[in-house]
This record gives sequence, structure tokens and C-alpha cells, in this order.
Amino acid sequence: MLSNIALVLANAICIGCFPPPPPPPPPPPPVIFNCGTVAVDVVAIVTLQGFPRAGFEYGVSFDCVQVGNAIIPVPTNIRNSFTPGNTNDPCAVASQPTALTVALGHTHPYFSNNTEYKRGNGCFGDKTNQSSSQLSALNSSNNNFSSNDKAAARAEGKPFYLGTPTRHSVKVYKLSGSGRRGPRWRVFTLV
Repeated sequence: MLSNIALVLANAICIGCFPPPPPPPPPPPPVIFNCGTVAVDVVAIVTLQGFPRAGFEYGVSFDCVQVGNAIIPVPTNIRNSFTPGNTNDPCAVASQPTALTVALGHTHPYFSNNTEYKRGNGCFGDKTNQSSSQLSALNSSNNNFSSNDKAAARAEGKPFYLGTPTRHSVKVYKLSGSGRRGPRWRVFTLV
């Protein structure tokens, strides 16, 4: 007991002899959530317009992941029609969403010749030769979502982005409220 009193007296007499304790560490920065519609739209536009024009489809998932102190949309699971284990069809690509996926995207092919159209299993299984005007008409119709695209988006319940064959335009098919008959999905052109 006496030694404790002596220590207290020694400390009281020698103020400043011991350095003060270090300050507590600062709190970690707050996590910034930036994975809303506008952020996903921007990442989808940059990603889909960045794919080269090709005679097959590219597919991508957009996942919200933490990078530093921000949660942002990131393109993941990038694949194409001929990625091993995919469709082997130049007119289709399989989606691979995860629990982190907030949207899906894909490009439509731009066919320059019959070799591209008939590659692998052929466009939807078609291996016949197409005339130049038929390929041109297909390239033109590929500027829009197909009924298969729309069905896939509704089944996943996530926004579905489309990069047109020339990559000049990006569109999104997404839920846009509800009506008497249930959820209403609409196409929006982003660029």
C-alpha cells in the first residue's frame, strides 16, 4: 500500500516526466454506397460500348462490390458466345448472375459475313447462307431487345442492358412501376 502512495506522489511531483498516452485512432471513413441506377447506367454504357464490334454476343454481370470505402457497380463474369461452357451460338450468350448482381448486360452481334453467322452451332441453330441484305436486316433488328432478352430480364427481375451491334447505342429494359396487370417493364435508350 505504501508503494502505491509513493508512486502517486512521485507522479504528482514529476508532472510531464512521462509522455501522455497516444490519442485514439480516428474512426474508419464511412462506407459510401454508390450503386444506384445512375451509377449502374454509367458503368453499363462504358462497358458495353467498350466491347469490340463482333459476330457474336458478349455478356456481363454488374455486381455491387466494396472497393476501398465505396460500394460501386463493377462489371464481372464477362464472357462471350464462345467462352468454353457457353452457348456456342453467335446469337446468344448465357448469363451468370451472383448474389451481388444488380443488373445484367449483353451485346448483340454485328455480322459481316456468313462465316460469322454460321460459326459454332449457327445463329439460333441456323447454318444456312444469308444474303448481304439478310445480314444487313439482322444487324438492323439487333438494335432492339428480342423477346428472349425481355423474357430473361423478367425472369431474373433485374435491369437488362443491351449494347447495339455497332456499339453506338446502349439501351436498358427495366421495371418501370406497375399497372393493373402487374409489373410494367419498359425500354429506355441511354445513349
